Amino acid sequence: MAKHVLRCMITLLITVRLMTFGLQSVFANGICSGTHETLECLMENPKTLYYANMDQFWNILEEAALKAKDCSHPKSMAEFLNLIEIPRDGVFAEFFHEEVEGMFLNNTECVLEGVLFLCEASQVKIIRFLRNPLFAKKEEIDERFMSFKLNLRYKKFIDIYWEQTGSEGSSP
Repeated sequence: MAKHVLRCMITLLITVRLMTFGLQSVFANGICSGTHETLECLMENPKTLYYANMDQFWNILEEAALKAKDCSHPKSMAEFLNLIEIPRDGVFAEFFHEEVEGMFLNNTECVLEGVLFLCEASQVKIIRFLRNPLFAKKEEIDERFMSFKLNLRYKKFIDIYWEQTGSEGSSP
């Protein structure tokens, strides 16, 4: 009798888990679509969206990167840079590195303006991120920081960068 009850409980548990997975899959396929096709939605549901609808995940990211590169408003850059707050691995990590490093080298001031909109913890994460580039040369990143070291608007961020790097190029 005990074995029968145990089998029934296991079967019930497996059935409930499968039903839950099925409902999650149906829900996930519609996530971040239509009016919810936003970077904010992606940030709230990164793994769910990635596994449920990889094309949608990349479409949202690529659109956000284009808006950030356009730099018509620093908030678009800040929203993109805020992706530092979600887990990054594999292809997404490479994409984020390539985009942020490229944006920083091509339009340093726009990136620095975007950083000003981030909370202090995210600023520090971006600094650490830029200290360890995958695609750009570290010397190129250092040069861009040096070119803005006298700009008081970005002084705090740049000082933290030089502190973190332990470099000789510390800001005055």
